[in-house]
Amino acid sequence: MAIEGTGEAVRRGTRLIGVLLLAIAVAVTGLIALEPGRAQAKFKQQGCAKIKKKMKQAKSKEKKQRLKRKLKQCKANLKVYNQVRNSRFVGARSDGEPVDLIFCANGKVADDLGSPFESIYRKGWRITDAKFRGKNFTAAYDALISKSPIGNTGSFAIGTRSGSLAKKNGKWQSGSDSFGEPTLLGDVKETNARKECRKL
Repeated sequence: MAIEGTGEAVRRGTRLIGVLLLAIAVAVTGLIALEPGRAQAKFKQQGCAKIKKKMKQAKSKEKKQRLKRKLKQCKANLKVYNQVRNSRFVGARSDGEPVDLIFCANGKVADDLGSPFESIYRKGWRITDAKFRGKNFTAAYDALISKSPIGNTGSFAIGTRSGSLAKKNGKWQSGSDSFGEPTLLGDVKETNARKECRKL
């Protein structure tokens, strides 16, 4: 996406700094303990078969209800993922921040592809916290930026590029994410990105 004007460049630079600061903050304060070797798999969109199997094996009513809620969320996340994969979203958030995101089924995410501010994340992405109202929905996304070992504990500190996506009356929106709740949603146009994804 071509960038013109000093103000636009400054805004893009501010955005990049914000993403880097977010990654550092997550790595320092948002440590997520994971089993060795599982951090990357954690950022693949999970299927729901294992939850269904656990539901069949569950003996207590409470456990079945808990797994039922988990299964409902899993299905909602997967439904949004299937609409988002191999798509490009271009537009702006409600605060004017430009949006140019590509989500590929091969696990890669591109931010501002083709511009001087291009970033490509190759470690996987996922949809979380999807909420449906009829055909309308909101959801969060996380693209893995980095994972760093925490000493010799076998756990990792995780840094992500996060945000939100929504669809209302057939129109797409993109914004930021705050604990699974979308904010600053602005209109974006969705296009097929299979061609771009094959090159990433």
